[in-house]
Amino acid sequence: MSAKPDHRPGSLAMRTDQQFFQCLEKTQRLSRAAIAKMTGISKPTVSESAQRLTEKGMIKTASEMDNVSSKRPSVIYKINPDFGALLSLALEENATWIRITDFTGNTLSEEYVTYPKGRLQAGFVQDMFTLTDKTLAATNAPLLATGVSVADPVSPVTGNVLALPHSPFPLAHGLQFAQLLGDRYQCPVTVDNDVNWATLMEYVNSGCENFAYIHLGRGIGCGLMLNGNIVRGAGGMAGEIGYVRLGSAPPLLESLYTEHFYEMALTPGNALPADVLNATGKVVAATCVLTNPEKVVLGGQLCHHQALQACIEDALASNIAGTAISVTAEPEKAPLYGASAGARELALEKLTLRDPTAPELRGYSREF
Repeated sequence: MSAKPDHRPGSLAMRTDQQFFQCLEKTQRLSRAAIAKMTGISKPTVSESAQRLTEKGMIKTASEMDNVSSKRPSVIYKINPDFGALLSLALEENATWIRITDFTGNTLSEEYVTYPKGRLQAGFVQDMFTLTDKTLAATNAPLLATGVSVADPVSPVTGNVLALPHSPFPLAHGLQFAQLLGDRYQCPVTVDNDVNWATLMEYVNSGCENFAYIHLGRGIGCGLMLNGNIVRGAGGMAGEIGYVRLGSAPPLLESLYTEHFYEMALTPGNALPADVLNATGKVVAATCVLTNPEKVVLGGQLCHHQALQACIEDALASNIAGTAISVTAEPEKAPLYGASAGARELALEKLTLRDPTAPELRGYSREF
């Protein structure tokens, strides 16, 4: 029996393909000569990589020619957007964001769907499948990977949703999204909570390696990016500030930052209770005292609420002055876009176009 080809990340061919592909990700269109110059890899080796990637359908030649990088016009290569599609879902109790991107990461479709309150879990799962089936039917490209954002804590070991009291997403409890979606759509799946995905997207967009992402929505949570790593904790509970107790009071989500408070904050003109604002500010400030982030980034549906912003600013000024505050560019879509990025990285890893040990992948959730 002949030996199988060596496809391990340590092989020279694989490393060359990874560098070739990453050059195209950064610059979009390049000749072999330009890639050889950028990477320091010999032109013959780069040419072999171009042939391998072209034969697999991952890249293709562009219509224009390169008249700059070499003395004679050269073939230009680009990533083939039609090689495959990536699916991302941002799941909530009564709503779902769904997005399909091509192999380059460009959006093919994006939709937000709301559902009536009171669904049973079986109905929730069927609604998820129905929406996904409909969305995937509109694209002919094979599905390469799926990223799932869940509005609840997720185990970093199993990918399962952690069932906690006062959860904003009880419908998800007990569901194994990686297995459900992986079995139905026959692709690898990565799962994380919404705040971690939003934190990752903020990191990708800003490049800041030390910040606390505070989600102010139906629930309250915190994503911690410290030294370029998302901190998940041993069981996925890192940053779950809604379960912090202040003194002898019950946890924040149980006693103060409740569904009633959320609905009140959504209505313009409502004066928010001072005790909730004070508690929110204290919890955020305590988190920052412990972690010393460069800045605090606010996200979620309530991130623009002036009273919430003010209580956090005041608490930070009193406890850890100098910590900057900003609002994310995509308060509601950040988890969806983070899950999209996660799906693409997982697909590239499965295609051996990413080294899973590379530093730039250390913040991403992995396949379950």
